[in-house]
Amino acid sequence: MIFYDFCCNLKQQESFNRLWLDYHDEVPSLAIVCNWFNEVKGGRTNLTDDMREGRPSTAKTTSHVRLTIRTDKRVPHQQIRTSIRTSGLIEYSDVLVSKDTMLKNNNNKN
Repeated sequence: MIFYDFCCNLKQQESFNRLWLDYHDEVPSLAIVCNWFNEVKGGRTNLTDDMREGRPSTAKTTSHVRLTIRTDKRVPHQQIRTSIRTSGLIEYSDVLVSKDTMLKNNNNKN
């Protein structure tokens, strides 16, 4: 919608006002609308997010794994391993299992 407003020669504030009429509380801030206007003015036509390097924003941590186990005691340890590996963390078994008795008990069963 912001791209369309830009192509229709609306001003940034006018675009923000139109968004507010349609989306009310879920409208992006005026600063974000201005940023998008500047991006389009600079020649950007691809409206998808750019790839970002580094850790994913939903990286799994030891405390997250412990919370998962305590919340759902039936979660299989294979699922936890897969979850940790896909988050980019190094092999956890020696460190985490030695610290967490719930994981240690599950690991000994297999």
